[in-house]
Amino acid sequence: MIISQEDYIAISYLPQNERITLISAIFDYEFGAVEPELNGTALAFWLILKPKFELKKKRIANGRKGGETSKNKQKTSQKQDIKDVEVKQIKSKTKTKTVEERAKDLYDKCLEYFYEYGAEMLREFYDYWTEIGDNQILMRFEREKTFELSKRLARWKSNNINKSKSITYERKQPISDEELSRAIATGYANAIGVNIHGGSG
Repeated sequence: MIISQEDYIAISYLPQNERITLISAIFDYEFGAVEPELNGTALAFWLILKPKFELKKKRIANGRKGGETSKNKQKTSQKQDIKDVEVKQIKSKTKTKTVEERAKDLYDKCLEYFYEYGAEMLREFYDYWTEIGDNQILMRFEREKTFELSKRLARWKSNNINKSKSITYERKQPISDEELSRAIATGYANAIGVNIHGGSG
């Protein structure tokens, strides 16, 4: 309560018309931000009370700013938490396996879709997503927040078909076990830079 008991007792000694005028002015200022136009004793009382109302408004304004600062700190903290999680994920990915081993894992998963998409598309897809920059430790697909292989392959095929209607990756004839084994061996050898016919590439 802004008006203290002492203020209330003092106001009660005012003549009724001045008391009503002062109380109305207080309400207008508090709830309508209307600056009172008073005179005489009512003005004297208002000049004593006004600093209390102004102090209240400052406290409210500072409280709002404090709340906004708290929200900003919370957002910053959340961003830092996300960054920490990403760093942990990077460390967990690179701690136990080398780049070549992680690339091999993706290659093996891609081969599960060999009949559906064929070697040519899978090779292009694999080359693109295993790209790694000079100052980076993660391959392109590892830097994605989510990487669902089946959906990525379907989108890759769709994008290529839209670019050129003449492009097709479907294999029209079933592949034999011998052809599949040869494709796997050749593909993996190319992935790690080895010539299966002898020597390194």
